[in-house]
Amino acid sequence: MNYLSVENLTKSFGDRLIFGDLTFGIDQGQKVAIVAKNGNGKTTLLRCLMGLEDYDSGRVVYRNDIRVAFMEQSENLDETHTIFEAVFSHDLPELQIVKKYNKALRDGDDEAVNACYDELTELNAWDMEVKVNQILSVLKLDNTDLLIGSLSGGQKKRVISTRVISRITWKKRPNVKNNCLLL
Repeated sequence: MNYLSVENLTKSFGDRLIFGDLTFGIDQGQKVAIVAKNGNGKTTLLRCLMGLEDYDSGRVVYRNDIRVAFMEQSENLDETHTIFEAVFSHDLPELQIVKKYNKALRDGDDEAVNACYDELTELNAWDMEVKVNQILSVLKLDNTDLLIGSLSGGQKKRVISTRVISRITWKKRPNVKNNCLLL
């Protein structure tokens, strides 16, 4: 089963050709590595595959029901956020409603709690926080109240990894296949 097809992808910066007529595919279950010296376009290729950067010509096609995640070399986390806030600042609706629900609980806002309850049920997101906390625990980030600004570089990478992993592994609906590609 093909997850990604790249056909004749070309990218240049001015007169410098970064890659030309690159063609490959990634199938289900494959593990792929991009190996090259620094400055040879590995990150540029990944950014093109994610649609974060334009390419000169070619075609990038993902299977329709695939979820794709990409971890940038350096991501800016808000230094004033806690680990919990940083992980749940993702755009995934299930993460957003869990964050909103927790805030309503902390604030003692019963009306907001009830509204979130319905949305959590609708999105089938009740165990989302549990799954995220399991990922954080495996990555040794158990104290989710720590501020991002107090973390080491490695700990920040693990927070970012948790965001990426939670996005691609979350099954949005019951009985939906969990097809994902991590770049």
